[in-house]
Amino acid sequence: MNQLLLFSFCMLFLVTVSSAASNQPSVKKKITQKGMAVFLDGGDKISAAEFLALTPKSIREKTGKRLGWQKSIALKAAQKKMRKNMASSNRPGNKSQVVALFLAIFLGVLGIHRFYLGYNGYGLLMLLTLGLYGILAVIDMVLIATGNLKPKEGYYSETLD
Repeated sequence: MNQLLLFSFCMLFLVTVSSAASNQPSVKKKITQKGMAVFLDGGDKISAAEFLALTPKSIREKTGKRLGWQKSIALKAAQKKMRKNMASSNRPGNKSQVVALFLAIFLGVLGIHRFYLGYNGYGLLMLLTLGLYGILAVIDMVLIATGNLKPKEGYYSETLD
């Protein structure tokens, strides 16, 4: 029994550390923010299509200044992030809040709802520890019902509203 308790706390620690590390601002985010700032410093407002069409050569022709390699990489990273955000905002979600809630109610201690929502690490932790002895299962039921626990993609196709 003590070994199972120790194992569950170790798993909880590992999942917490890994999720905390993923919440740290990454170099890619910093580059993307710098890339956006490069083009918004001049006060010129451009549309999304114009921003996506920018190249280092077109910027040199427009401003007369050569774009360095760091700013060129930042431009490409910002354009890639913008394309990804535009693509994800246009497609509908494929997970249902109702299904997630029913999975949490009936199979919550096994963590099946976490697998359904795309959080495989938390699902595995809940499966191995029986939802941390039911505590996480109850918390997840409340979070799903209030809409605070969303799929990994960030949107539901069908909500409780």
